[in-house]
Amino acid sequence: METIIFDVFGDLALFRKFYTNTSILTYPFPPPTASIGIIGAILGIHKDDLVYKLKDAEVAISIRSPIKKIRFSLNYINTKGRNFTLKLGRTQIPTEFIKDPHYRIYVRNLNEPLRSDLVSLLKEHRSVFIPYLGISELFANFNFVDVRPSSDLEGEESVSTVVPLDSATIVPKVVGQRLIKERVPHVIDENRVVKKYTDVVLDEERNPVVIKGKFSKVGDENVIFFKSFGSFLSS
Repeated sequence: METIIFDVFGDLALFRKFYTNTSILTYPFPPPTASIGIIGAILGIHKDDLVYKLKDAEVAISIRSPIKKIRFSLNYINTKGRNFTLKLGRTQIPTEFIKDPHYRIYVRNLNEPLRSDLVSLLKEHRSVFIPYLGISELFANFNFVDVRPSSDLEGEESVSTVVPLDSATIVPKVVGQRLIKERVPHVIDENRVVKKYTDVVLDEERNPVVIKGKFSKVGDENVIFFKSFGSFLSS
């Protein structure tokens, strides 16, 4: 099975955590929902059609630069009393961002002509819609990397991507390795409501993680793909 590989990067990223309230926190990488959204933007798929047209796509995400977080406050209009003007002043929300984000996205199982269109657009550095890193103010740049064959395997191996724990377990091998665990949105429905969250493990310093379970070999790399939207929505 062919896998399309491309990098996304920018100045800042904000992939908002679902449980934040008075302050805004970010995931350290684009969850599957955001990664599919980036692919859809490049292809020009309207957000209402995203779930249907990319429901079979599988993505894996690799962190290509160490995670650096910064915080500053954003100004929002105070909307108390349904007065959407500056008369009531403004409210400041502490917000967390990823600085100099850089990720590698692996995508496979795209239907034609979407697969061919994506490869062509990436090679020509073009997109139909503007891709962004979490929110529309944070534009994403991207580079085509390669198209490589992939095969599914099972066992104990080092992987270079974020590890979804519904596919593999972590095997501690490196003393002092800094692993973090997150619960990320994995599947959305046609109303953009999250239908499934998945626990993941990653190394913020982008070191390989040793796992035991299912993984895929893409060229000479070992990665773990998130299960497709369709595998959950059809069940």
